[in-house]
Amino acid sequence: MFGQQFKQCITKESLLTFFGFVFYTSFSFAESRVLVEPLNFGRIVIADNSAVSEITITQSGYITNTNKIFILEPGNPGEIHFYDYPHYYQLDVSVNIVTPYTYQSGMVTTTEQFELVNIDTANRISVDGTGFARLLIGGTLRSTGNSLPYQSIAYQAIYEIDVSY
Repeated sequence: MFGQQFKQCITKESLLTFFGFVFYTSFSFAESRVLVEPLNFGRIVIADNSAVSEITITQSGYITNTNKIFILEPGNPGEIHFYDYPHYYQLDVSVNIVTPYTYQSGMVTTTEQFELVNIDTANRISVDGTGFARLLIGGTLRSTGNSLPYQSIAYQAIYEIDVSY
């Protein structure tokens, strides 16, 4: 079993999201995996936290926002490439959000937290005739809506992606 953890952060003023994930695979080490692009919610601002607000990025890169989350610069879905897999196999994908609420690594703070409420990805991806497959990852980030402020610090959340065949 291969395990590797990638941590990604969000900051408030530039609220550049970068959510971490733990990547597990259940096959031999002959195959390789490359994180091409992390899930990135772009630069966002919470103008008013009196209502729950969300930003969603789909696997295809379509972005929606609700209530008082405003997009300053659009983000992008995450992307992982798989190489040297058995040709024409189907890879089963499952996702588990380990820490849905964001946290500050090594810091004690009283800021509000975001919640990673959904990871949008395929349940199965196909390996082509060259042994290559691609996984796109979208997600939804939610504010608390309780009128308390967000500070300009780094936020992290962790999710796992399990890929097997």
